[in-house]
Amino acid sequence: MKKRTLILPLLMALVLGLSMTSCSDEYFGDSNTRAMTTTVYWNDWVDDGQTSYLYAEVPWDAITPDVLNVGTVVAYVYDGDYQCPLPYVIPITYTTNTGEVTVAENISYDLAPGKVTFRMQDLDGGMPEGLTNSAPMTFRVVVSMPVD
Repeated sequence: MKKRTLILPLLMALVLGLSMTSCSDEYFGDSNTRAMTTTVYWNDWVDDGQTSYLYAEVPWDAITPDVLNVGTVVAYVYDGDYQCPLPYVIPITYTTNTGEVTVAENISYDLAPGKVTFRMQDLDGGMPEGLTNSAPMTFRVVVSMPVD
C-alpha cells in the first residue's frame, strides 16, 4: 500500500513539472540547411565615404532573426576552385595606368535580417583602390538551423 501512495505523488509532480515547461516546434522550410551562391562584380562594391572598406549587400530571405539567434551562418569566397571560409585574405589583381598590381585584401562579412554584407579592406586598414575591371568574386553562404 505504501508503494502506491508514494508513486501517485511522484507521478503528479512529474506531470505538473512537464506541463509548466513550454515547447514549440520551429520549421525551416522543408530542410534545415539552405545555400546561396552569388557573384559580386567590381562595380557592385560600394564606398559610402564613412568607412575604410568597400561593401556589397546581397539580399537573402534565409537570414532570419531565428537564424541569427539559434542557427549557423557560414560564408565562403571562391579562390580558384576552392571555397575559403571568411574572413579570408585574397590577392586581388588590379589594372592601373602603369600595369597590373596585386594587393592582398581582407574579405569578411556581416549579417542582418534579410541580407549578407561582404566587406573588402586592405590589410593595412585602408580603402581598396583600383577595382575598375578587376575580376568578379564568387561567394557561397550556408545557413543551418538546429534539428530537434
